[in-house]
Amino acid sequence: MGTTRLSVQERRRLIDSLLRDHVVSSQDVLSAALARRGASVTQSTLSRDLKALGVARVATAGGYRYLPRDLADAARAGQTSPTVGAQTSRLREIATLGVRAIGHNETTVVVHTLDGHANSVGTFVDRLGWPDLLATIAGNDTLLVLPRSTEGTARLARRLAERLGVELR
Repeated sequence: MGTTRLSVQERRRLIDSLLRDHVVSSQDVLSAALARRGASVTQSTLSRDLKALGVARVATAGGYRYLPRDLADAARAGQTSPTVGAQTSRLREIATLGVRAIGHNETTVVVHTLDGHANSVGTFVDRLGWPDLLATIAGNDTLLVLPRSTEGTARLARRLAERLGVELR
């Protein structure tokens, strides 16, 4: 995908949308997400956009993340917003309870879940927003986790096992 020249307003709307729909834990993660959508920006431009949008880095149940002003205000006030705290906490709980085992080969990480849990575990993994994660594919009781690079497969498997509280097989 080539780079698209967006207006400042279009780029800021895209940033706001990404922050609302995904867990964005760093400016690097946000920059990579923008680049995947054809909107590459420099770090200084991204910082100016975040400041203009009133974006804040806030501690949530799922760790630190960047949030638009209204969600950041709700998080600071201790209000539970589905996109800030409660939904992430529920997904984490479902994911950790639903995972039976994690294994990997040279190219793919396989997460074995209880029947019917692969989709919710996949949603949780997707929302981690890790830059070394390319995609997840969920079946009924199996989740395939594809790393961005085959060199990162073992590292991704270890991180997932740690995050989901299971031993790596």
